Amino acid sequence: MKLILMRHGDAMMTRPDHQRRLSEQGRREVQHNAGLLLERLQVEGAGLPGKLISSPLVRAQETAALVASVIGFSEAFVTWPSVVPEADCLQVAEALGNEGCDHIMLVTHQPFVSMFIQFLTDKVVFADTATIACLSMEVCGQGCGVLEWVIQY
Repeated sequence: MKLILMRHGDAMMTRPDHQRRLSEQGRREVQHNAGLLLERLQVEGAGLPGKLISSPLVRAQETAALVASVIGFSEAFVTWPSVVPEADCLQVAEALGNEGCDHIMLVTHQPFVSMFIQFLTDKVVFADTATIACLSMEVCGQGCGVLEWVIQY
């Protein structure tokens, strides 16, 4: 399985947490890094993810929509209520493992994204806004993944 994890772009602080929208800086970060992601996927010959999953929070939804547009992902992305900042790593790993898809992109939040990378790979990565990390694994479980690369703005 190839798993691409992305933290949403920079968000405005003018609304309650669940309603925060991307700032202009956040949009630039996401578009820039999504372009780098597309280049990386093309160089690797990996193709686009078979599934794009997002947190239900507005800033993650906006990030997923921008990424889909930049990389040419034509399917509708899926919203998972469980991939919020305080998500449970084991629960999300099990859900991803049950997806039946070998190339998934997940747009989510801190601290979950950094905790999930460490849970899957035993590597510590701080995911600043719009960070994208690619992991590969045979089974989606604790310590089973390899951190392939990271894109940071």
